[in-house]
Amino acid sequence: MSATLLVRLSLLRTRAFDPDELQHLHAAWSFQQGLLPFRDFFEHHMPGIYYLLAPLMRVYDTAHDVGAVLSVIFLARTLMWLFTAAALAFTVLLGRRFRSPVVGWLSGAILSLSVVFVARTLEIRPDVPALALWTACTWTMITGLSTANRQFIRAWWTVSGLLFGATLLFTQKALLAGPGFALFAIVYLFASEKDRPVFAKFLDLAIFGVASIVPLLALVAHYWSQGALSFLVDGVLTKNIGWIQETTASATFRWMLLRDPLACALVVGGFIVALFELVRQPHDRAVHAAVLLPAASLFAGMAVIPAPYPQYLLLVMPLAAVYAANGVWIALSRDFRTSQIDQIEMLAAVVAFVAIALLGLSIARPFFRSPIIYPLLGVVLVGVTIALVRFGRPEFASLAIVVGIATLTAQQLLWMAGLSNREALDEMRFIHQASSSRETVMDGFSGFGWFRPQASYYWFTAPGVRAKLSTAQKAALVTTLERCDDAPKVVILDEHLHALSAEVDPVVSANYQPTRYPLIWLRAPAHQSCKPASAAREVTTTAAQSLPIR
Repeated sequence: MSATLLVRLSLLRTRAFDPDELQHLHAAWSFQQGLLPFRDFFEHHMPGIYYLLAPLMRVYDTAHDVGAVLSVIFLARTLMWLFTAAALAFTVLLGRRFRSPVVGWLSGAILSLSVVFVARTLEIRPDVPALALWTACTWTMITGLSTANRQFIRAWWTVSGLLFGATLLFTQKALLAGPGFALFAIVYLFASEKDRPVFAKFLDLAIFGVASIVPLLALVAHYWSQGALSFLVDGVLTKNIGWIQETTASATFRWMLLRDPLACALVVGGFIVALFELVRQPHDRAVHAAVLLPAASLFAGMAVIPAPYPQYLLLVMPLAAVYAANGVWIALSRDFRTSQIDQIEMLAAVVAFVAIALLGLSIARPFFRSPIIYPLLGVVLVGVTIALVRFGRPEFASLAIVVGIATLTAQQLLWMAGLSNREALDEMRFIHQASSSRETVMDGFSGFGWFRPQASYYWFTAPGVRAKLSTAQKAALVTTLERCDDAPKVVILDEHLHALSAEVDPVVSANYQPTRYPLIWLRAPAHQSCKPASAAREVTTTAAQSLPIR
């Protein structure tokens, strides 16, 4: 697990940028420069990431020093690495509390070997701090449920609620755990605890609910003080209603099977075991429900949201790793010869594991030097695992399974290490040298000009944003490119800006000059056909008055 963290640390500077990363960086930079998300520029994410990153930028002169720009990028990625390490630590603690120390370490190992987990948590995303907070929330909750010291139960519930509220500051997707929490509340209220009355447990749940609202009230208070509460509500709620379908849950699940076929198979088998355990163990039912039901609710929510991208599954992955580890440990350490129900439970789990593993491997088609390598390795590892179980060493058998997952992970990490972000960094340097701190950039969704003021309230034109724009708003964006005195100095004509309107390409060709970078165009000298600066100004008055002055 620690080796994976070190590998991730080495990839922070070379990993290719995802446009989402640069979008979040630019929004945080704009916030640090004095603009307020939702009021002064378009956003539809919860703003916790901007409050987190803005202080990092205050000590760097990104307006004049391109080295400072790069420092901020990699410092932000390092901060994500720290949150990832915290999420792994809480996953280990969660597994220990849920079952045993061995399950704890096995949970951390399975999670750290997930390529989906490694790839997405390398990036600058609100989902990464949300992941750490959510995992800590679950751990504190089950600690409160299983603690022998009744005096501290309410304290654990309070901390858990605060952590859940903090998670919501970073992502609305945590609300998808709501139905699971509701089912858990029912299980908790009526679970068999002779020494704890229903009313006391109802107060526990109420304390959790009240505590979870506190971080959100702090956010509301800030926007209220700025006279911008309606912009917050519109940005994080209203604008997300009716968002277009950008991808499907089935496409995301296929994407995960392509990268983590064996880990996904272990998770499915682990969930089968978890369902049996939830029904069969009434004394631990509340603890099982606290982990299983919110996680299942988050997973099911992928089918109903319009953009179920892989990063939205990050919240599920620590809990899934715990159940995968728990299923592995039960399979390797329990004697199934004495109980028919145990045999049915394990048969169901093994059938599910084999089915998902075969499906995933048929999609992934792992290959190293020869097609026979992986089947031979699989046969050897299965044989070693069976032998170790027969010799009564289930902990070493677990290690053999980890080795099997690690082989696929290592191959993909080597591929990832061969990627480069050099071209993107070169384009950032070019834009920095070709523009001043007050000159604006119009971008589609590349993010290469994140350290320069955006030319428009709608500063990126990804498919979901384009679908929200009216014809008049799109025309105003095009008109911005034709103004005489305050047109954008730089246009990044990527596929998203190109798709905004059929008029974008000819207007850019008429008013801008190409550069050695195919997507980057620089403003040409003004000519008679340009329009007055006052024509169809698209940036809000507040934003225009608050542009950077450094």
